Amino acid sequence: MPAHSVDAVVATFVLCSVDDVTAALAEIRRVLRPGARYVLAEHVAAPEGSWVRRGQDGWARASRWFGAQCRPNRSIGPAIERAGFALAEVHRFVVPGPLGAGIPHLAGAAVCPADTGKGTTS
Repeated sequence: MPAHSVDAVVATFVLCSVDDVTAALAEIRRVLRPGARYVLAEHVAAPEGSWVRRGQDGWARASRWFGAQCRPNRSIGPAIERAGFALAEVHRFVVPGPLGAGIPHLAGAAVCPADTGKGTTS
């Protein structure tokens, strides 16, 4: 797709399974028009050292054996911000998981900034 040609990108539960989060977010930013929205929902990493995070780390390793490639232990919010997006209308919430675990999630929208010529290609 041409650069800056898309009004919105909607992706749910994608960034946990792509090989390169930075490249995926760069491509989303490349195709979005300035001011356009990246609408998302993702499960995200629990706090470091928590038993939920240890479970996420274990699942991330084990899922490779099943071909799932789900890595629920990724810090998605900071990755989105590092890609140059501004998080907007973001909701952080916990979904009940196995064994009483609360699985943290992030949903909402991130806004594509005006093109500064940095980090995007035409």
